Amino acid sequence: MAIIFYILFIITSLSASPAIDFDILGIEERKLSKDSLQKGKRVINENSIQSYLITGKYSTIGEIAGADINLILVKKNSRTDKDSFYLKENAHITFFFPIFQLNIGRKIFHPSEPLLSDYKDGVEGISIEKDIHRNFKLYFYLYDYYRGYPLLEKNLLLNSENSANREGKRSRHGLSFDFIKNGLFAHIQILYLNLGSWGKFSEDDRINQQRGTGDGDFIYNSEFQIGKKWNKFSIQTSIIFSRGLDKVASNPARNEKSIPFSGELFLLRTNWKGELVSWQFETFLPDSDKTNKEGEILEIGFTGMGTNPIRSMLISQSMNFYPSAWVTPNGLEKTDSIQNGRKNSLYIKSGFGLSVLKTIVSLDLETMIPRLEKNNDTGNISIQKRDYSKESLTSLTLSIHTDRILSPNYFLLISASKLFSSKELNIDSTILYFQAGIRFL
Repeated sequence: MAIIFYILFIITSLSASPAIDFDILGIEERKLSKDSLQKGKRVINENSIQSYLITGKYSTIGEIAGADINLILVKKNSRTDKDSFYLKENAHITFFFPIFQLNIGRKIFHPSEPLLSDYKDGVEGISIEKDIHRNFKLYFYLYDYYRGYPLLEKNLLLNSENSANREGKRSRHGLSFDFIKNGLFAHIQILYLNLGSWGKFSEDDRINQQRGTGDGDFIYNSEFQIGKKWNKFSIQTSIIFSRGLDKVASNPARNEKSIPFSGELFLLRTNWKGELVSWQFETFLPDSDKTNKEGEILEIGFTGMGTNPIRSMLISQSMNFYPSAWVTPNGLEKTDSIQNGRKNSLYIKSGFGLSVLKTIVSLDLETMIPRLEKNNDTGNISIQKRDYSKESLTSLTLSIHTDRILSPNYFLLISASKLFSSKELNIDSTILYFQAGIRFL
């Protein structure tokens, strides 16, 4: 930590006057939830938490170096919830060289435009950027200590987990290439993640366990994106291929001692944004596992990285569900359940927004339908009804919040969500989430 402050001191002395922002946001959170229980009984849970978000921002830029540091300390008045510390999407130091720039710290990946508004990822380590041409940019991710790219807004309702589950050796590396011209954008990215000794799936090879290196499981995701943006309307599509190898425990019914990752994901997003009205439509469509006639997995389907792409707090946080196998802050996870599940599923989101004075009103409808588990499954991407389970979750969320640009000195958020499910799941949940505070600049 002392080294970081020393570097910031050197950068400040060589840069123009730094910009330092510091604000304290006092928040009163009230969560009112109604959940269905067995025997037809229902219970209403009310939880109230007073917390303070202490946000610090330090930015400066000079001829040879710069810094963009964004930090959040969440101080909660609660006996069960501990105080937490988060980085925002960017918190890095930059050094400028004649032919490239070197970044140290956290920096969000730079696709030409985000695939899904809630599907984010970035490097936490060392990266290099290079402008090849005014329309082309190249990124090298030399070292990334991947941990799921945690963001505060994705962890508001999640219970704190044992930190021991998040320990272990791992590293991620990669590169990406961006093209932007006249509203047309394209993005190619390749990421390689060595899971090392991180996560519960890294303990199947006993020899490597004795060496302390883990199984050496690895995943690499290749992403190809193209899109077009007009004045108010934009459309983009992307395909992500996940490949790799997961060593597994010995099984007499299986000759191989490892299972390959061989998955695909199709993403589509359309967006229209006017001065008063906006709407968007998003689709997350992964494949599933390839199985034999006994139902045994031959190839693991799509496996994601980064934040949870589901926006609904009821699905993504209260139920802690991911729409495919995922490399979370706890390592590789793959679970067929709905609660705490990591299950390949079709996820569709549509949203409508209205700006009135200094307030934004939004209505989001989200639906999640898991793939049907069956024997002799090819695992290919499908939109046929027969390949999907009868189980489904649908979340309807109405939110009202102040516009931070128009109202920088105070903050208000009221969000009401209702979770519907198919009769096979019989899940019924409601949540009312409230935040309010005043910023002291």
